Amino acid sequence: LKPRKPFYLFKYQNTEFLEKYEKGISVKDIFIMSSVGIITGKDKKFIHFDKDEIINRFQYKDDDFDKEDLKKIAYRPFDNRYINYNPSKIERARYSVMKHILNGENIGLITSRIVKTQNGFLHSFVSKNITNGALLASNTASSSYFYPLYLYIDEEIWVEKQDNKFWKEKKKYEKLVKKYKKMKDNQEFADELFKDIEDEKIKTLYEIAVQNSEEATTLFETCQFQEKALSFADTTKKVFTEKYIKVENINSEFRKYINDLYKTVFSAEEILGYIYAVLHSETYRKKYVEYLKMDFPKIPFVSSLSKFKKLSKLGSELIKFHLLNEIPDAKNYDDLGEYLGFGDNVVIKPNFVKKKEFSRLYINKEQYFDNVPKEVFEFYIGGYQVLSKYLKDRKNKTLSLQEIENVEDIVKVLQFTIKQMKKIEKETKEWI
Repeated sequence: LKPRKPFYLFKYQNTEFLEKYEKGISVKDIFIMSSVGIITGKDKKFIHFDKDEIINRFQYKDDDFDKEDLKKIAYRPFDNRYINYNPSKIERARYSVMKHILNGENIGLITSRIVKTQNGFLHSFVSKNITNGALLASNTASSSYFYPLYLYIDEEIWVEKQDNKFWKEKKKYEKLVKKYKKMKDNQEFADELFKDIEDEKIKTLYEIAVQNSEEATTLFETCQFQEKALSFADTTKKVFTEKYIKVENINSEFRKYINDLYKTVFSAEEILGYIYAVLHSETYRKKYVEYLKMDFPKIPFVSSLSKFKKLSKLGSELIKFHLLNEIPDAKNYDDLGEYLGFGDNVVIKPNFVKKKEFSRLYINKEQYFDNVPKEVFEFYIGGYQVLSKYLKDRKNKTLSLQEIENVEDIVKVLQFTIKQMKKIEKETKEWI
């Protein structure tokens, strides 16, 4: 045995591809903020399929209950439910990260640090809602980590007084604002201020301010010059909203690296699209499975600009459908997953039946989803067989029209995913 850093394992490890894998960049180093998903401690109490059911549970029994706390939560793949999201009531609310989903339009990457399932690394998904800690797997070791794409910065985050240089520059900035605040022209304001400011973090944030004349002289009071806000990428796109500053959740060092590598400034969405494509590469998943099981995924970045763009596009298309923002509508998908049969729509037991003339996913003896390909029924995301898990969680429940349509959509999206992964594989197998 030759234990190697960083884990120094006292067991055999296949290191054939380790050197190449280590050249990738960990998702923890790409994104600034992340956390494990929400743990309520009492899912049966706080989470339900039906919003009205949660209201009935709490409105007359809990004086602190507020309907504003009812939020959608990504509970399992393609399975969004409702949660009474009161951070003071649930065990681990992860509010410092989840608030960036609640405060504005956003999406986030979901993946795992440790994988304990037998099927290897299948642990990547996306969500536009706050997320559950067991979204990708039921065992706690494979907890789901959530990386929001954007951060909505408010005045509640504070600056730690440990960076003496920063605090000196901050005080200088406050004085200079008073000196230059009468200047009406933003660019003149910025030019004069830049002459006297040395700290690059402050320059970066001030570049945001000069885009908005009303905010230019009040940015410090509004944002409190939070340390994290100041360190967010220096070439990112920032957007002022009524209450928040929207900044990409991209580490500044990584942003510089990728800008220099491709000589192009890609959007946060384009970068996420590329990452998502890599995480769905069959070669990547199989080749590096030993390392993906024990730490955050490391993402290799192809040297070719054209390949980056192709993969980004493929990954972005996958994200769009995984969010169910759109459903594949080509002729190849029209007849997939149609719900047929007469009955009460109660899920008794999911049963996949494949014969020469048909392949069906039954929910009871009379009703079924027709033309479900076997590869779609067997498709896993994380530790869950997607369609089976969705229906088993609804055993003895009467499916609503929305749930029926959702299953029909999932069948189409999973079929698209399988085809898209083949395209991704074609673009990655030679170099990844």
